Amino acid sequence: MEMSFHHRGRDEEAVAEAYARFLHDKWGVGLECPADSGTSTGLLLFLSVHDRAMYLSRGKALERVLTNHRLDRILGAAKPHFRRDDYAAGVLAVLKEIQRYLELGEPDDAEKQEELLANLFPIMAFGTLLGFVFLKKQYDDRQARTYAQVESHLSELDRGRAEALQGHYQCRSCPICLEDFQQPLPSSTDDGDVDGDGDDNAATSTATTTTTTTTNTTADRCTIGSDGQPLKLLRCGHVFDETCWSEWVTAGVGNVRICPICKQDIATTTAMRSTTNVPDNPTAQPQHPPPQQQQPQNLMRFNNGNQNDRVLRQYQRERNFRLQRMMMRFPQYIRQDQVARWTSTTYNGSLVRDPSFTRHGSSTSAGQQGQYRGAIHGGGFGGGSSGGGRGASW
Repeated sequence: MEMSFHHRGRDEEAVAEAYARFLHDKWGVGLECPADSGTSTGLLLFLSVHDRAMYLSRGKALERVLTNHRLDRILGAAKPHFRRDDYAAGVLAVLKEIQRYLELGEPDDAEKQEELLANLFPIMAFGTLLGFVFLKKQYDDRQARTYAQVESHLSELDRGRAEALQGHYQCRSCPICLEDFQQPLPSSTDDGDVDGDGDDNAATSTATTTTTTTTNTTADRCTIGSDGQPLKLLRCGHVFDETCWSEWVTAGVGNVRICPICKQDIATTTAMRSTTNVPDNPTAQPQHPPPQQQQPQNLMRFNNGNQNDRVLRQYQRERNFRLQRMMMRFPQYIRQDQVARWTSTTYNGSLVRDPSFTRHGSSTSAGQQGQYRGAIHGGGFGGGSSGGGRGASW
């Protein structure tokens, strides 16, 4: 049978199969086998010239002789003729191949083995493709989670800068590992270890700290680090997870006597007088100010404007340190050139909305959803029916 049948938006071979089996059933091509109810001997060749697709519908009684592998070979013999628009020669080649296989009878062991290998190849190829899709999905999910994590850290830095501009920045995570501190217990006043001598192995004491003794006001709010241990509070006011601080100094990354953020000497009490460690309380006054003496440049007047400026400078150092840590942890999203620009004194934009970062989250891949076409069935006459078949295009 030769005709043109075009269905826009659907796969041509699937349409050819559906229509061929519909006609096979409706016309009742072939004869029912009395010994095997529900099987018939008919064959129907459907050609869609416009779509350049064909389907050879086979009665169920012929499955053992005209196997799927043989049907593919039969259709393959017709393709060269159909490509030249010589449809008569193509149909004749189909008929000759059908006759040859009917005379041969059922496939021998060698042909069955060849057919088995031919059937296994697409299954293996599909399995490989499925495995690739699964791994790609896992990779995309992992990348999406990492991007969301970096986005959260940058949002925290933007929020911290806004708080620092108001003069009341609160550190909520460890600057080294970037993990959030745990929420404190109600009415808890323990603020962790105060590093007074710079020796991480020496005994440390637990002290109550408030905003009048440290530039980091989280010390009187959070008491437990992300590692479940009391926070490590340095004399300069910066806080870390106890585990992170210990690893930082024991691994030789940092100096146990120097704060990695503000570079203050935390091993001497004179360090408490540095600019970066002036008490947070804007109303606090030095206990023994030098009378009638010009204040050094590293001391500040404790008016509200200077207080806000001091907190902002303190935060800026911590922000720069955190960006360096993020670059080391997430090099696929945070690069050296970004950090150099973001830590510049002239940069005043939002980190999380910076185009150099947001472009990483703008590329999304839409999965393709496959559609399976159902065959069309209908009543017929003559008793024959389709038991399947094979299709192809040219």
